[in-house]
Amino acid sequence: IAVNHTWGAIFALMNLKLNGLPVFTPGLYLTSLPAVTDLVATYLQHKALYYMHFPAQTLMKTLKLLPVMLVGRLLKNRTYTWLDYLEGALISALVFYFVWDFQLDQGSLSSPQQSAAIMGILMMVGYIFTDSFLSNFEDYVYQATTIDPGQMLFGLELISGICAWISLLASGSMSASVDFLVMHREAVLYVCLQAWASAAGAYACTLTVRLFGPAVFTLLMMSRQVFSMMFSVIIYNHTVDWVSCLCLIVIAFLILTSSIRRVNAQMAAPAVTGAKSH
Repeated sequence: IAVNHTWGAIFALMNLKLNGLPVFTPGLYLTSLPAVTDLVATYLQHKALYYMHFPAQTLMKTLKLLPVMLVGRLLKNRTYTWLDYLEGALISALVFYFVWDFQLDQGSLSSPQQSAAIMGILMMVGYIFTDSFLSNFEDYVYQATTIDPGQMLFGLELISGICAWISLLASGSMSASVDFLVMHREAVLYVCLQAWASAAGAYACTLTVRLFGPAVFTLLMMSRQVFSMMFSVIIYNHTVDWVSCLCLIVIAFLILTSSIRRVNAQMAAPAVTGAKSH
C-alpha cells in the first residue's frame, strides 16, 4: 500500500510537469479528505482477504452503487432521481445474483470458520461504507476548487503515502517487509508492476470522477467486475446456466443505458442553465 501510494504521487508529479501545471494550488489541502478515506478503504479491502475468499470479496464489492448515491445526497454534492435509485437497486441485485450463482456453481464459496467469516464480512462492510465517501469527497473537492485531476492525484497519493509509511514504521512491520523483499527478490518486480498499474488506475479514476461524477464512476467499476467474470467464463470454460447468461446481458444493458442517460443528463444541464440565463 505504501509503495503504491508513493509511486502514485511520483506519477502525478511527472504528469503535472509534462503538462506544465503547478504542483501546489489553492485548495490542495482538501485532498486530505479523499486521501484518508482511500487509505482506510484500501486497508480494509486488503485485510479482509485474510478472513474470506477473493470471490466472496468480489461479490460484496458489487453492492457499492446505492451507498455511493446515498452519500452523495448526504453530502449534498449530487442529487439523484428515483429512476437513478431504481436502476441502482436493480443493477446491484442482478450483479449480486450473477456473482453468487456463478461462485456457488463453481464451488468456490466454501466458507471459512464462522468467526473469521464474520470478521471478513464486517471489514468489507466497512470498506463499502468508507469507499462510498471516497469518490464523493473527490467530487466535492472538484466542485469547491479549480483543482486539476493531476493535482488531485498528487495530493491524495502524497498524503496517503505518508500515512501508510508512518503506519508501517509505527507497527514495526518495516524491517519484516524489507527482509521479505531481500529474501525474495523476484517479488520486487511484481511490487513495481503493481505500483505502475495502481498509479495509472488511480489517475483514470480521479479523471472519471471529475468528468462524470461518482455514480457513473461506480457503474464503470461494476462493469469492470462483470467483464472480468465474463472473460473468466470464456478463458477457463466455466459452466454458466442460461439464467445467469441472461442476467449478465441485462446487467450489461442496464449499465450501458444508465451510464449514457446520466452522462447525457449532465451534459444537458449546463446547456439548459445557459439558455435560462439568456
